Amino acid sequence: MAYTLAGIRQRVIDDKLDDTGYDTAIVDRFINDTQRSIFNSFEMPYAEKVFSGLLPDGGYIFTFPDDYQITQALKITDPTANVKDITDSYVPFQQFNRAFPVPLNNPEGPPTAWTLHGNKLYFDKPTDQPYTLELYYLKKPAVLDDDADIPELPSEFEELLVLGAYYRVLERNEDLDLAAFYKNGDYTDELDKLAQRYGKRQVGKPQPMAQPLRTSRGRRNGRA
Repeated sequence: MAYTLAGIRQRVIDDKLDDTGYDTAIVDRFINDTQRSIFNSFEMPYAEKVFSGLLPDGGYIFTFPDDYQITQALKITDPTANVKDITDSYVPFQQFNRAFPVPLNNPEGPPTAWTLHGNKLYFDKPTDQPYTLELYYLKKPAVLDDDADIPELPSEFEELLVLGAYYRVLERNEDLDLAAFYKNGDYTDELDKLAQRYGKRQVGKPQPMAQPLRTSRGRRNGRA
């Protein structure tokens, strides 16, 4: 059976529920809920992504990639190929807003502080020259809509999506004892195997940044 939305749905309906008349839209929602929950629980290599974009001269507000979830590192490179890691230059928004209420009024220069607000990255001043920005981040999984859509979870853990959707269906059907049996048993066992094979650290443990970063693909006050 293909590792697709349709294939996983069929396994839930045929192998677990044994009910070919069950609402497929409900099963699909629970498959997506399971994948999102896993992505939100662990930092995994398959969720890592790198974005590279131009920060034009004079810009200070930049938009984020649509699939951004949380930052791992942020670097800028000037036209002479000098690279600077500014990951730790993040400032919480309220503090940033007090220190730099109107960044556009500050003299142009290399970014020395940044914050997040309204799905945008703000620098403390307009840039003094073009920079290349590199964002290393964890992405959100794409929603599985079409039958042929392939999950972003590694295929060897297909059973995890099946079990996750199944116990959610059981909860919806108010079969709570059986739902708890699968959730705390087979599902948790598979989740532990995934974490041992791919996991780096569980979200909620100490992070290197005070707050996640979202960032640019943009020009001043807009997108590239």
